[in-house]
Amino acid sequence: VFHKRITKTASKNFVAIVAWLYMASLVSAYSVGLLTVPDAEVVQCGQEWELGPPPTLTPAIIASTLPIFIFSFTCHQNLFPIANEMKGRTLMRLDWVVLMAVGTSVVLYSLVGFGGYMRFGEDLKANFMLNLPRNLLV
Repeated sequence: VFHKRITKTASKNFVAIVAWLYMASLVSAYSVGLLTVPDAEVVQCGQEWELGPPPTLTPAIIASTLPIFIFSFTCHQNLFPIANEMKGRTLMRLDWVVLMAVGTSVVLYSLVGFGGYMRFGEDLKANFMLNLPRNLLV
Protein backbone atom coordinates (compact mmCIF):
# COMPACT_ATOMS: atom_id res chain seq x y z
CA VAL A 1 0.00 0.00 0.00
CA PHE A 2 1.38 3.39 -0.97
CA HIS A 3 0.59 6.29 1.36
CA LYS A 4 0.81 9.82 0.03
CA ARG A 5 1.69 11.22 3.43
CA ILE A 6 4.48 9.78 5.54
CA THR A 7 2.50 10.42 8.73
CA LYS A 8 0.13 7.62 7.65
CA THR A 9 2.92 5.12 8.36
CA ALA A 10 3.40 6.28 11.96
CA SER A 11 2.16 3.03 13.52
CA LYS A 12 4.47 0.91 11.37
CA ASN A 13 7.38 3.23 12.12
CA PHE A 14 6.61 2.99 15.83
CA VAL A 15 6.71 -0.83 15.74
CA ALA A 16 10.03 -0.75 13.89
CA ILE A 17 11.56 1.71 16.36
CA VAL A 18 10.35 -0.31 19.36
CA ALA A 19 11.80 -3.51 17.85
CA TRP A 20 15.14 -1.81 17.24
CA LEU A 21 15.21 -0.34 20.75
CA TYR A 22 14.44 -3.78 22.20
CA MET A 23 17.39 -5.28 20.34
CA ALA A 24 19.61 -2.38 21.40
CA SER A 25 18.61 -2.86 25.03
CA LEU A 26 19.33 -6.61 24.79
CA VAL A 27 22.80 -5.93 23.42
CA SER A 28 23.41 -3.32 26.11
CA ALA A 29 22.17 -5.57 28.92
CA TYR A 30 24.33 -8.50 27.80
CA SER A 31 27.39 -6.34 27.12
CA VAL A 32 27.44 -4.69 30.56
CA GLY A 33 26.69 -7.97 32.30
CA LEU A 34 23.13 -7.31 33.51
CA LEU A 35 22.09 -10.50 31.72
CA THR A 36 24.45 -13.44 31.67
CA VAL A 37 25.22 -15.78 28.82
CA PRO A 38 26.00 -19.32 29.96
CA ASP A 39 29.38 -20.69 28.91
CA ALA A 40 30.49 -17.40 27.40
CA GLU A 41 34.10 -16.39 27.62
CA VAL A 42 34.49 -12.80 28.76
CA VAL A 43 37.04 -10.66 26.92
CA GLN A 44 40.05 -10.04 29.12
CA CYS A 45 42.13 -6.90 29.02
CA GLY A 46 45.37 -7.36 27.20
CA GLN A 47 44.01 -9.42 24.33
CA GLU A 48 45.46 -8.52 20.97
CA TRP A 49 43.40 -6.24 18.78
CA GLU A 50 43.51 -6.65 15.05
CA LEU A 51 43.23 -3.67 12.75
CA GLY A 52 42.27 -4.26 9.15
CA PRO A 53 40.29 -6.97 7.44
CA PRO A 54 40.45 -10.46 8.91
CA PRO A 55 42.54 -13.03 7.04
CA THR A 56 39.40 -15.10 6.35
CA LEU A 57 37.76 -12.31 4.33
CA THR A 58 36.93 -13.49 0.82
CA PRO A 59 35.03 -11.96 -2.12
CA ALA A 60 32.16 -14.36 -1.36
CA ILE A 61 31.87 -13.00 2.18
CA ILE A 62 31.93 -9.42 0.88
CA ALA A 63 29.22 -10.28 -1.67
CA SER A 64 27.06 -11.87 1.03
CA THR A 65 27.28 -8.83 3.32
CA LEU A 66 26.92 -6.17 0.64
CA PRO A 67 23.08 -6.31 0.73
CA ILE A 68 23.19 -5.31 4.39
CA PHE A 69 24.98 -2.08 3.51
CA ILE A 70 22.65 -1.43 0.60
CA PHE A 71 19.63 -1.96 2.85
CA SER A 72 21.15 0.44 5.40
CA PHE A 73 20.93 3.30 2.93
CA THR A 74 17.37 2.75 1.68
CA CYS A 75 16.22 5.50 3.99
CA HIS A 76 17.34 8.03 1.39
CA GLN A 77 14.13 7.49 -0.53
CA ASN A 78 12.20 8.83 2.47
CA LEU A 79 13.86 12.23 2.21
CA PHE A 80 11.42 13.53 -0.40
CA PRO A 81 8.19 12.80 1.52
CA ILE A 82 9.73 14.20 4.69
CA ALA A 83 10.79 17.36 2.87
CA ASN A 84 7.29 17.73 1.41
CA GLU A 85 5.64 17.49 4.83
CA MET A 86 7.98 19.86 6.66
CA LYS A 87 6.42 23.11 7.81
CA GLY A 88 8.52 26.16 7.05
CA ARG A 89 10.76 24.27 4.64
CA THR A 90 14.23 25.66 4.24
CA LEU A 91 17.42 24.04 3.11
CA MET A 92 18.95 24.68 6.53
CA ARG A 93 16.08 22.88 8.32
CA LEU A 94 16.27 19.95 5.92
CA ASP A 95 20.03 19.74 6.46
CA TRP A 96 19.42 19.75 10.22
CA VAL A 97 16.88 16.91 9.96
CA VAL A 98 19.26 14.82 7.86
CA LEU A 99 22.20 15.54 10.18
CA MET A 100 20.20 14.59 13.27
CA ALA A 101 18.86 11.39 11.67
CA VAL A 102 22.27 10.22 10.47
CA GLY A 103 23.98 11.32 13.69
CA THR A 104 21.48 9.46 15.85
CA SER A 105 21.90 6.33 13.75
CA VAL A 106 25.69 6.49 13.92
CA VAL A 107 25.71 6.90 17.68
CA LEU A 108 23.16 4.14 18.36
CA TYR A 109 24.65 1.62 15.94
CA SER A 110 28.18 2.34 17.20
CA LEU A 111 27.20 1.86 20.84
CA VAL A 112 25.36 -1.37 20.14
CA GLY A 113 28.12 -2.73 17.91
CA PHE A 114 30.84 -1.80 20.37
CA GLY A 115 28.88 -3.29 23.28
CA GLY A 116 28.42 -6.59 21.47
CA TYR A 117 32.09 -6.75 20.57
CA MET A 118 33.22 -5.89 24.10
CA ARG A 119 31.04 -8.67 25.52
CA PHE A 120 31.97 -11.49 23.14
CA GLY A 121 35.24 -10.33 21.58
CA GLU A 122 36.49 -12.58 18.81
CA ASP A 123 33.69 -15.07 19.53
CA LEU A 124 31.11 -12.56 18.27
CA LYS A 125 29.18 -14.03 15.36
CA ALA A 126 28.06 -11.94 12.39
CA ASN A 127 24.47 -12.27 13.57
CA PHE A 128 24.58 -11.10 17.18
CA MET A 129 21.42 -13.06 18.01
CA LEU A 130 23.37 -16.30 17.55
CA ASN A 131 25.56 -15.36 20.54
CA LEU A 132 22.59 -15.03 22.88
CA PRO A 133 21.04 -17.92 24.76
CA ARG A 134 17.78 -19.32 23.37
CA ASN A 135 15.23 -18.26 25.95
CA LEU A 136 11.95 -16.36 26.11
CA LEU A 137 13.63 -12.98 26.50
CA VAL A 138 15.66 -13.40 23.31
